[in-house]
Amino acid sequence: MFGKSYFEKIFQKGTPWGYSSSRYEKVKYTRQIEIMKRFIPEAQKILEIGCAEGAHTAMIAQAYPNAHILCLDIAPTAVEKARRNCQQYRNIEIIEADIIELFKQQYFDPESFNIVVQSESIYMLFPRLVSTLTLYSYFRNMKEIMNPRGIFITTNGMKGLTRLVMPVCYTILNQLYECVHESKFHEWNDYRNEFWNYDLKVFQRTG
Repeated sequence: MFGKSYFEKIFQKGTPWGYSSSRYEKVKYTRQIEIMKRFIPEAQKILEIGCAEGAHTAMIAQAYPNAHILCLDIAPTAVEKARRNCQQYRNIEIIEADIIELFKQQYFDPESFNIVVQSESIYMLFPRLVSTLTLYSYFRNMKEIMNPRGIFITTNGMKGLTRLVMPVCYTILNQLYECVHESKFHEWNDYRNEFWNYDLKVFQRTG
């Protein structure tokens, strides 16, 4: 469920969720970056988990032109599209990878990222993390690759089962980090043609 084959089929069909064209998504991305800049005005290394087609990635590169931005996605087609869409930015590195497997392999150096971004995909990982009893360790591993005072920023639409899943994740995040920003929005989603609720949270490493 929500594995590589699932996402690959979606991205092969076209541009899912209106990442590049949706005003709703663009406003959400802009808000995320404004908050990122407020907490970390300058960054050396940024990790984006689940970069999809690179729409948000390109905006991050514009906001942080001097940072090395490492992005990953599990779907080969998404990675191909992201590389094409972000080819003008020399500070972006995009890899095809499963973040859960990278954590298992201890792929990242400790305390190496100023900012970690993961939006609209935590709940996609939730079934795998719960079934393998690694939900807590996932967020602990994320903390270990962040600089002291580094931030984890996430936005998540609150609809259906997501409203049950994300409070569990936020409970763990609140145990491991300090929640330094929280906001909620109710806006017209021009891709889904309905009003949509989503939150935006920033968690800071404190130890």
